[in-house]
Amino acid sequence: MRTVKQVSEMTGISVRALHYYDQIGLLRPTVCNEAGYRFYDDKALEILRQILFFREFDMPLKEIKAILDSPDYDREQVLRSQKRLLELKMKRLERLISNMNDILKGEDKMDFDVFSKAEIEELPVLRLCRHTRTGLMISAADWQQKERCRRILLRSNPLSASMNLFQNSFTRYPTQRK
Repeated sequence: MRTVKQVSEMTGISVRALHYYDQIGLLRPTVCNEAGYRFYDDKALEILRQILFFREFDMPLKEIKAILDSPDYDREQVLRSQKRLLELKMKRLERLISNMNDILKGEDKMDFDVFSKAEIEELPVLRLCRHTRTGLMISAADWQQKERCRRILLRSNPLSASMNLFQNSFTRYPTQRK
């Protein structure tokens, strides 16, 4: 068992953030003693690691909680998809660095293809979660579409949400209200 301070030092997450994660139900301590001290075991640290992977993609904490709480959450599938996305981002950064090196060597070819995010945007469908309020299955072909999906769901009314719009994968998006 580790204290909040030990977990904070080990992960770089502030004690305050860990307390907040507990407050919102994202990461509960394994044990809380009478004095209110929080203790975390290895299982809790594994959950924290999953949270940190999602945070690498700038995912809001509410969405991370919904995903981790979902009965449809497939840890292996999500890890594979996250790994693939990171690999694609790494290749893109390597292309950008190589292009900068060419420019610095005076070999500027005016290559704007290096800025393309097409590979990242064409990732296979990633099943994220079942939205807890509406019960709709949320999937996204990439993280950009996930963000659009999140905005739509935040605006949607559970009574008027149509199950036809959300299947196991998106084929089209509804028109967004302004």
